[in-house]
Amino acid sequence: MGELLLELNRRDSLKKQLGSLEDQAVPTVVHTIADNIEILVNRLALENRTRVDKPPVIRSPKVNIPLPEPPSEAPRLVTSEPKVESGIEQVEESIPFGGGAFGRYGVRQSAEAPVEEAVPEISHLIQAPSPEEVDVPVRSRIPYTVPDDALIYLHAASLIGPEEKPADAPFMLEEKGIDSRHFAFAWDCKGLRYYLSLLPPDVGSVGRGGALLLSKRDGMRLRGVHESVLNDFRLHGILLPFSFGTVVEGWAGFKAEIEKQSTRISEAVRLVAASKWWTVTVSVLDARFMELQQSDTPEKRRAMDRHRTSYTSNGPTGRMDLKTLERILTKQRRLAETIHHELEPLSDRAEVRSMVTLQSGTSDEWKTILKATYEIRPSIVNRFYRLVTDIQYQHFLQELMIAMTGDIEKINIGESRS
Repeated sequence: MGELLLELNRRDSLKKQLGSLEDQAVPTVVHTIADNIEILVNRLALENRTRVDKPPVIRSPKVNIPLPEPPSEAPRLVTSEPKVESGIEQVEESIPFGGGAFGRYGVRQSAEAPVEEAVPEISHLIQAPSPEEVDVPVRSRIPYTVPDDALIYLHAASLIGPEEKPADAPFMLEEKGIDSRHFAFAWDCKGLRYYLSLLPPDVGSVGRGGALLLSKRDGMRLRGVHESVLNDFRLHGILLPFSFGTVVEGWAGFKAEIEKQSTRISEAVRLVAASKWWTVTVSVLDARFMELQQSDTPEKRRAMDRHRTSYTSNGPTGRMDLKTLERILTKQRRLAETIHHELEPLSDRAEVRSMVTLQSGTSDEWKTILKATYEIRPSIVNRFYRLVTDIQYQHFLQELMIAMTGDIEKINIGESRS
């Protein structure tokens, strides 16, 4: 009890000493110290009056969360690391198209050890999925009904690939036909596929011997459409073109004509499929370039082309002045050089037979601005086809007529008709 009194006296004296500090600039600190001292004194007094046992410590129960057992160690593939790395190095050296074991366009030029021999330890782990496991999308074929009395226009013929199944009936294609309005269609017969379209009566008529009767203007237009459609069909494979204007009357008459000449057509298709040299002929209409020269803005060009059919001209067909002719010939020359420079890299050898010059003059019909031959490897002939088609669409304003022929230029089934 004496200790408590001494402590209280000490507290009073301390308060008196600190009271003088309340008028100073730190009242908050003083009060804080006093409060802490009061709390300490009260706690000491409470302990002296009664001794209370410490409250029991309530501990939270331990929860044992079962941890998943570590997975068993995965089996390791026993491979020969140096051989795998060497195999990768061989692949990296041979893949680039700029050189290496493969040529400029991915064709092997030198016989080296195949990469499979470098990693024989893991080759047995690579298994191709079974046909049942692979869902191969098959392009659906839309049947095409051919009228019995229709005029059948013959575009080309090609071999049916070994991975394709011949169709039992004619089917529609996604490309337009000779009239540029209706879709073309195909018909399979004896390993060959024939690319056909219907010739409407308002486009042309058939004379004696199956000759297509056309005016000069319509003949020029349809000749350009004929070559343009062939370039679209070439995306399906190597083609043997039929001569321009090959028409057969009636579906039954067409099948009878094909049956009679199937052997001759099949031999010609196989010869053209084995071609190594391909001739590309680019032709233009001077009247179309005259229109483009006059319509120097898109608005004028759209107004001029609004009522014009492709591969025709609404411009003047007479003589042009010397300066205009020089500008047109210069553009045609640059165009021919551009096309040749795009085609040449895909060939092993190329030879330009003719190219337009400033002395070429003008023509009222199709004028050849480039004729060149290219040696194309069979493995990249499809890439060459696609490039020709791309060039045709890149210069669609000029409406180029690009003809491409192999060892056999075309076939004319009218020669053997009676």
